[in-house]
Amino acid sequence: MLCTLALMLSMSQAPLPVGAAVSASTLAAKKKPPRAAPARPTPPPVETSEGLDLSVPPPAAEPARAPAAVEPTPEPPPAPERAWGVASARTAGEGQHLAEASVGLPGVDLGYWHGVLPALDIGARLAVNYFQEGQLAGSQFGFRVQGQVRYRLFESGQVALGARFAPGLLVYFPPLLGARAGVILPLGATFGYQLTPSLNLSLTLDVPFWVLIGIGTAVPLLVGGGAEYFVSDHLALTVAVKLGPTVWTNGALTRFTLDAAVGVGYHL
Repeated sequence: MLCTLALMLSMSQAPLPVGAAVSASTLAAKKKPPRAAPARPTPPPVETSEGLDLSVPPPAAEPARAPAAVEPTPEPPPAPERAWGVASARTAGEGQHLAEASVGLPGVDLGYWHGVLPALDIGARLAVNYFQEGQLAGSQFGFRVQGQVRYRLFESGQVALGARFAPGLLVYFPPLLGARAGVILPLGATFGYQLTPSLNLSLTLDVPFWVLIGIGTAVPLLVGGGAEYFVSDHLALTVAVKLGPTVWTNGALTRFTLDAAVGVGYHL
């Protein structure tokens, strides 16, 4: 029995055959886990010379906006010319209308002008007097109705020259003598000067001769002056004074005559 045990021990310590050893190492190698492959470094992103990433499309450009329109600064209105006149030699203007009124000696006067041409006005006039055509020889009530025309003969800059004619009918009522009718044919000339845009001055020469039927003819010779001040483009204040002798052709005494009034003119 001892012999048998010794034999078994010797057999267990003997080396394995070569094939068995190879098979054992192969199995051991198969049982080991595989090695992981070394990680490769990630390449840096490609950039352009401007440092932009070409892989991302650039944002769409916004459409160009037109510059905002700049409104021009409104210019102040031009100064009014105020080229019309009542006491001066200026006319109403073609297609324009002008009304005037005055009060003083010899009475109350109303007038209207219509511009037919730039230099020509025609119109009408009504006067109610308490002195006979300005003769200061006693109060006498009367009235006259006239047509009228005026023409601007010359104008240059601030200077103007005009002429006027106002034929009409007149009637006076002397105390205790009844009505006396006649005609009036006044002629006149005006030299005007525009001192400022709001002030016109004038010099006048008038020969307003008139005839009383059955009595005689009166020839006044009046010189004077006037002024008009523009309160606005359409309204002017006026003052006018004329004085001189009135000569009668029937031998009556020469009488001092005064025509002085303040008034207004309105350009319609």
